[in-house]
Amino acid sequence: INLPSHINVNEIELMPVTQTWNGFYIERDE
Repeated sequence: INLPSHINVNEIELMPVTQTWNGFYIERDE
């Protein structure tokens, strides 16, 4: 499946956001 280039850009932009929220929840669980 060939995805449009903007899809890849969105994944790259969402990657740091996901990591930030994961770190937030991890700190909250502790």
